[in-house]
Amino acid sequence: MLEVLTPGLLDTVQDAGRPDAADMGVPAGGACDPWSMAVANLMHGNAPGAPVVEVTLQGPVLAVRETCTLGLAGADLGAIVREEHRPLAIGLVHQLWAGTTVAFGAPAGQGCRAYLSLAGGVFKAQPPDKAATPTRSLAEWVGILTDKKNEKGREEARRALGPTGTFGKEAVPALICIVKGRNKWARECSILYLGKIGPMAKAAIPELITALDDKDSGLRGSAAQSL
Repeated sequence: MLEVLTPGLLDTVQDAGRPDAADMGVPAGGACDPWSMAVANLMHGNAPGAPVVEVTLQGPVLAVRETCTLGLAGADLGAIVREEHRPLAIGLVHQLWAGTTVAFGAPAGQGCRAYLSLAGGVFKAQPPDKAATPTRSLAEWVGILTDKKNEKGREEARRALGPTGTFGKEAVPALICIVKGRNKWARECSILYLGKIGPMAKAAIPELITALDDKDSGLRGSAAQSL
């Protein structure tokens, strides 16, 4: 829908972060202004924590490749549709026509961050042959893999962290650390996953053997299944 022609000062794709993964060493992250992020999403009918573009002070120049709607919340950073000389007000959803360009000027009031939403959330496009290439860090993928509420994300994480994924063996030490942690769901999920990736997880065998003696029957069963 939108293509970045010129990046802004600090444009990032943000969501609600990973607040439940602190015990695994994953920072909470997320939008700097979660309220404005939620407003931008709710204008489109998205979940409050769906991905948005967080724009700081100086925004990007965006080419509209397909007609779409754009929601704006947070600070007024002077967004306009260049070809139409049309200002894009904060707190509204705007129709954007294919072939036009969205640009940002100077901040028009208080605040330094604006949030851009699209219907269904903002996602980075990837070439078909790169569908399994992670756009996140190893820590983020591990956090998603062990997120009990994110079933779709867990499937993507399995591809990113699997034998044919970009991280490969690099994921094993992080998963071993989770097995040593206190979060039962995350430990069990990591144990089962280590069992699925086979020889690549050889370094985890001592931890899996230790888990066989865990007081939790679920963890013991998962360890037995993985070994």
